[in-house]
Amino acid sequence: MTMTIPAAGDRATLGLKRHVLRQLTHWEGAAERLDDFEASATPAAWASLERRVGVTLRDELKEARAQLKREAAVVRAGFNAARSGPEFEPARPLASWPSSATAT
Repeated sequence: MTMTIPAAGDRATLGLKRHVLRQLTHWEGAAERLDDFEASATPAAWASLERRVGVTLRDELKEARAQLKREAAVVRAGFNAARSGPEFEPARPLASWPSSATAT
């Protein structure tokens, strides 16, 4: 059995790829968990809160969730297309995403 040791550049690319994939999977999962508002509060509790603050929070959260899912889809497509270290570099800010994402 022959064991090959990847070159340092290959290891760096693999490390970056794993990091980006972990972050991307985290944010995709977070967006999915936002799909069920009643998991965190009853519909009556949401309605009461929305009356008090005068904002339709669920609508705002739905839009934020939709934006997060759109951004995740773009990042996922770039990730799937990337083959080398430099192609993963644009995804490096993912560690702070979505706070670093630009508003649309």
